[in-house]
Amino acid sequence: MMQSDATRAAFTLSLIHQRRDDRRITAIAVLKQGQRVFLGLDNGVIEEHRCLQSSTAGALPAAVAATAGGMRVLRLLAEKKVFSKQAIANMVLAEPAARLICMSAQGQVAFVSLETFAVVPLPAARGAEAIAVQHSQQLPVLAAVAVKAGKGRSKVLLFNMLPGTNTTGSHQPAVLIGQVGDAPTLGYFCLLLLIGCFR
Repeated sequence: MMQSDATRAAFTLSLIHQRRDDRRITAIAVLKQGQRVFLGLDNGVIEEHRCLQSSTAGALPAAVAATAGGMRVLRLLAEKKVFSKQAIANMVLAEPAARLICMSAQGQVAFVSLETFAVVPLPAARGAEAIAVQHSQQLPVLAAVAVKAGKGRSKVLLFNMLPGTNTTGSHQPAVLIGQVGDAPTLGYFCLLLLIGCFR
């Protein structure tokens, strides 16, 4: 337990999830209300968990049960293979468009529907280094992907993310609307600046 002072509030840390296999958690995303949690794993799978009160979660691993008390724990709802052989390196939620953007360790990007768990790759964003979305409830959602543009160079691609579950054929989940820059070490720095301007 941390004590309250002028700069921080008291809080208690507790274990809410423990792996029962040898897969490592490499990314995490949480819906705004905190009721659903998505875990990205080192084998390219994402897991959807519901966050429950420990008293209603049923049987728990010993390590979790020992620390949970009346706190919350995670209960697995579903899992989906997103990348065949690559770890999930980053995940960003775009709740207004009901989508989860996933980036692999090798720079691939894919959209996952929060409603159907359907996966649609984004070929235009190959070589991705970082991803972010606009912090807004308006549609369409603006997404930014920093991609490699040559040795030591990066650029940021801007997409409008479209709502809806139909992402097959000609109905793609995002439309490229522009790009920014082509300069050394642009990726992460420029991406943060852009998303800061979106707010």
